[in-house]
Amino acid sequence: MHVLSHSEVEELLDLDALLDALAAAHAELSAGKASLVPRVGAFAGDAGVLGAMPGYAPSAGLGCKLVTLFPGNRDRPTHQALIALFERYGLAVPPNPWAGKVPRYASVREACEAGIRGEIENSALYERLKAATSRPDILTVFKMLEAASREHHLPAFRRCAERSGAPPGYAHRRP
Repeated sequence: MHVLSHSEVEELLDLDALLDALAAAHAELSAGKASLVPRVGAFAGDAGVLGAMPGYAPSAGLGCKLVTLFPGNRDRPTHQALIALFERYGLAVPPNPWAGKVPRYASVREACEAGIRGEIENSALYERLKAATSRPDILTVFKMLEAASREHHLPAFRRCAERSGAPPGYAHRRP
């Protein structure tokens, strides 16, 4: 196995090819041709968790995204952090209301536009959630998730909408 650093990924990744691959995989998922199972995790005691997100798409084959969350690593991005917080505070993780309900869009453009709306809604949600707590660990997770939504996901959906023929300026509107 070869582990790439953030700078190596930025150097090697072709964003246009990535967007094309994601568009194809999402179309296959919406058409029921791809397989995406719920996330699973292996806990390292109270230290952290290794999460696995396996999937299959005919255009890409089998793949698995592995993610670690170690709350002590405050200088690194986290993923699945909300699940770890639920478990830390002894709360039941709510079911995913979207499981098996991935919307089917008529075009990549429609899917990208929905992604833009969703990320704008996510940013507003994180603002409300941050205002509802003073716990440092929870605030850290909300801030990191909000930043990922605003700084990574939203720009990616805007580029996707721009590339797929969205009306001029639509992809550049800010929340």
